[in-house]
Amino acid sequence: MSNKEQDEAIQSAVLQNRMLEEYYADLQLRENFLARILAENKASIQSLESLDETKEMELAVPVGAGAYLFVQYSGARKVLLNVGSGVVMEKPKSEAITFIEARVREIEQALREVLRQKNEVGNRLSVLRDQLETGYRQQG
Repeated sequence: MSNKEQDEAIQSAVLQNRMLEEYYADLQLRENFLARILAENKASIQSLESLDETKEMELAVPVGAGAYLFVQYSGARKVLLNVGSGVVMEKPKSEAITFIEARVREIEQALREVLRQKNEVGNRLSVLRDQLETGYRQQG
């Protein structure tokens, strides 16, 4: 292989390496996002399960920006549930929990897929870096 061909191969590998690093960073962001919403959904399930349907209690409800309102919970058997696309439905507590549990399974599957892709890209990056090191050694 001539020096020119070797230089072009190295430049191509460097470009490919940059693209894979950007993709890896994107996958890392997706992983973080999915982990966050997974934790949020699991916390919602725990909160709903802990509410006694017959007991009255005072709750602190977040209204945003770190502010909370104290409200009196009167043992309601139904909850309002965002089912997607801005649609909110009134559901019995048990159905809401079942719906969120299904959502948790979907998020866990998406997270597994992102982790699989991240692992694959990481492996490709490792191989590519080894090839770049070899190319630089041969060139120098």
